[in-house]
Amino acid sequence: MEGSHAKGIYFIETGQVKIYKTDSRGQEIILRFAKPGDVIGFSTSDQTNEYLVSAMALTDTTVCYLDYSAFMELTERYPELAMQLLKFYRAELSGLEQKSLKLATMTVPQKVADAILTMESAFGSSGEKKPLNLILSRQDIASLAGTTKEQVSKVISDLNTQKIVETQGKLISILQHEKLQELAKI
Repeated sequence: MEGSHAKGIYFIETGQVKIYKTDSRGQEIILRFAKPGDVIGFSTSDQTNEYLVSAMALTDTTVCYLDYSAFMELTERYPELAMQLLKFYRAELSGLEQKSLKLATMTVPQKVADAILTMESAFGSSGEKKPLNLILSRQDIASLAGTTKEQVSKVISDLNTQKIVETQGKLISILQHEKLQELAKI
């Protein structure tokens, strides 16, 4: 949890996790999703040694915990591990920079389309009508898109009417991938 004492990092073995920050009004802002193979808990404050973000399992999740002293020892002993982590965090930073740009410049429909594509990219889709493998509430999609739950509901309803997506409760299936990608472009 954000603000709690940081003692180590976590490697996700199975499951789906959202990484989020809470703003001054208590609203969640989803920064990214983590999936098997990802690292979480590395974002800490040097001054207070507290986690800067929170993580919440969206599905049953198995993680491997490694305290900081063991982690530092492993990275010193195995430089290739440190290089792999550097590559991982370089990609994460690039993704967050892109997300910042999108939030600052996209319209609400673009943000919602981008959020749906982000969900698909992170966790895929499967089944007969290929619903996304990640089920989020409209509020969670709004937190990811940087907008409101009401705006998300309206845009998803519009996309459903245009047969770009199909919804069944919280399940979202992408019917016209190209059109959704076209809408999400800045």
